[in-house]
Amino acid sequence: MKRIGVIGCGFMGSGIAQVCAQAGYDVLCYDASRESMDKSRAGIEKSFDSRIKKGKATEEDKRKTLDNIRYAADLAAFADRDIVIEAVYEDLDVKVGMFKEVGAYVSADCIFVSNTSGLCISDMAERSGRPDKLMGAHFFSPVPVMKLVELIRGNKTSDATYQAVRTVTEDLRKVIVDAPDGPGFIVNLLLVVIMNEASRMLELGADPTELDAVLKAGLGMPMGGLGLADLSGLDVCIKSTANIYEGLGVRDFAVPRMLRRLYDYGHLGLKTGRGYFTYPAKA
Repeated sequence: MKRIGVIGCGFMGSGIAQVCAQAGYDVLCYDASRESMDKSRAGIEKSFDSRIKKGKATEEDKRKTLDNIRYAADLAAFADRDIVIEAVYEDLDVKVGMFKEVGAYVSADCIFVSNTSGLCISDMAERSGRPDKLMGAHFFSPVPVMKLVELIRGNKTSDATYQAVRTVTEDLRKVIVDAPDGPGFIVNLLLVVIMNEASRMLELGADPTELDAVLKAGLGMPMGGLGLADLSGLDVCIKSTANIYEGLGVRDFAVPRMLRRLYDYGHLGLKTGRGYFTYPAKA
């Protein structure tokens, strides 16, 4: 299992492609947007340039990694892939549709992996048409930095599929946690509560900078919940929160009014320059 396909060349997909290539895997990427693929390669190069300046990587590391990454014009090029990892929009229908589309080209032995942050793996696997060959691997952002990966088996995921994906994840030198196939898995179930309650406290007049300072200094979080929400993207946060609330029906997971308001105004966090915080315009 040395040939990996990554579908979706946004921030998460590019990070997954980078760590797989760094580990020596032959990585083929695809995105419906040519611009996204161009930005993906440029982003990986920029990531390496930053690490090289800090003495954490060499030019040779950069060259070897980039040599292991190619970009495909269409999904037909995925015919020889052993594993396909999707990192597309967090919507069950979108993800299932993508797996069905690529499924027309790959072999019957090809393993499908979803980077969903909380959608039901069993439902996704059943609808994909190959329930024993699909499972979840929830990476965290930014992928080259964050060590944790949640592995999630569907109710029909085979032992062989799980072991193959676990082996790849170990090769990436990640910390592996087996998570249950429930809304939000483990991390997001805990994290969404913190983010949501911080958002609700803003409605009561709390200061966002002070709230995040409390989470960092008091709870030892490397980044406050509101800043992390901005980094992740408030569009991603609202989708994740809504999915968990739909699955559990618990008030703690209902979308906070402040989050909904920011989303409706198009303030999605760092990527738009404004979310819970305001960010300087990119040069």
